[in-house]
Amino acid sequence: MSAPEVQVKICGLQPDDDLSFTEHPRVSYVGFVFVEASKRFVHPSSAIRATARLAADTKAVGVFANATIDEMASTVALAGLDVAQLHGEESPEVCRALRQRGVKVWKAIQVPSEGLSLDAVRQDVHRYAACTDAILLDAKPPIGASVTGGHGQSFDWAVLEQIAHDIAGHPWFVAGGIRPDNVDSLLSLCQPTGIDVSSGVERGGRKNSALIESLLTSVQHALTASSETITCGEVDRVFPISCTGGEDR
Repeated sequence: MSAPEVQVKICGLQPDDDLSFTEHPRVSYVGFVFVEASKRFVHPSSAIRATARLAADTKAVGVFANATIDEMASTVALAGLDVAQLHGEESPEVCRALRQRGVKVWKAIQVPSEGLSLDAVRQDVHRYAACTDAILLDAKPPIGASVTGGHGQSFDWAVLEQIAHDIAGHPWFVAGGIRPDNVDSLLSLCQPTGIDVSSGVERGGRKNSALIESLLTSVQHALTASSETITCGEVDRVFPISCTGGEDR
């Protein structure tokens, strides 16, 4: 039995980063952050330098937080993006309006690392599944954080089994604190459509080719080991994963 098709998204890229890793068949998406408060912020006119160099099968995702529909649609066009990933308090109506403009939309849903209210998370999953192309489950940021992702914190992945049943048939990603040395723990519990990684593959604040290769090797090993096990994530895997890591975005 072949390994499941869990896909990988590497997020938080800069225009001059080495993009040779996008040739890897498991890397389906890369992400660029268009949130000015983030240290990984990229101007749309600069991002096009990177999106133009991507491997043919790799899609570009733009990360936004509470931007207007016009701003997001304009950035998608200017930067050559394929997907808008909404990481703020965007409503289902905003998601629908953006999709009506021909933009694929992923919506991030925050999962608390402590005092978990799974009912609230499951309600959000149901609210957004009908108006998005994929759901991204990310760790809730620390109190007082200036950005909504990229803090290198994970949530309790054991809850994914319950959420996976709610979201079955809809593409979904997991983000937050995923690294080469712990991704096997995630994939042994559940196999989502994809994973989203940012600072977990960084060194000195920039993406590191060796760490990305290590992550991809760990993913392959974990999936091969579990290829004969039925997991909680037996859903349509149309899309790959999303972005976060160890420091603020």
